[in-house]
Amino acid sequence: MTRSKASAPSALLAVDLDGTILDADGRPHLADAEALKALSTAGVPATIVTGRAYPRMREIARSLGVLGPVACLDGGHIVNTGSDETTVFHEIPVATVDSVLSRLSRTALHVCVCGRHTVLHEPASEDFARLLLRRSERTHAIASLLGPELERCDGISAVFAFGLRDDVEHGADSIDADITVGVLPLRANRPRGLWVLVARPNEASKGAALEHLAAIYGVDMAQTVAVGDWLNDIPMLSIAGTSFAMKHATADVQSAATHVVPRTTDDGGAVAWIARKYFGVEVAQ
Repeated sequence: MTRSKASAPSALLAVDLDGTILDADGRPHLADAEALKALSTAGVPATIVTGRAYPRMREIARSLGVLGPVACLDGGHIVNTGSDETTVFHEIPVATVDSVLSRLSRTALHVCVCGRHTVLHEPASEDFARLLLRRSERTHAIASLLGPELERCDGISAVFAFGLRDDVEHGADSIDADITVGVLPLRANRPRGLWVLVARPNEASKGAALEHLAAIYGVDMAQTVAVGDWLNDIPMLSIAGTSFAMKHATADVQSAATHVVPRTTDDGGAVAWIARKYFGVEVAQ
């Protein structure tokens, strides 16, 4: 345990996807899928808080039995996986998008913009768009992100720019708009050596998303339990009543959580371990 909080009954479990309950191929670990079902049966609802765009996580959520409000794009989009109804969509103002794209067009980065259900990109960036959405019908190549075709995007909640670390950091430094800009290395199971710049509305974060989801479920924040492994999980881990960082998470991520679960993304079973040790719910093997 890295910090202490008053104990409270837990009523809502919020889990990250990549690096937490998905394996290197993007498939849910069987033990964790069973754990989510067992927790649901025991009256503990689960939600997902992920950096993925909604079309790329929708079927995963449904396969896990998570049919309700979830948060995508690091909290930029909150949507119900059962009805596809959007509750929250933090949209970047058009003028801000234009400013960001103009600055990034002067770099060597591969830029994609993400809306509610689609990702737009220029032809040379198609492989990078597939990192955001694997289903090709949800990605659309347009001649230029600076042209009128950008209007095809159903509102923009995030801008992603992929490249080498120096180029990504230079791109981030060039942006002077009122927007949150993060710079992260891509995960190990993706192309090595690449980094990503993420520009999103200031009000969007996993922490803010968890607060909103807790309100939807009618539980106090002290009744929330969060599980994650990456830098973008820190706001969620920090604000949850109880939180678990994965064993392979960096020191910064682990220090933001109340506990460290003794499982890695390669091991699987993190949620199953939490179900048994924290909730007292046995999981079928």
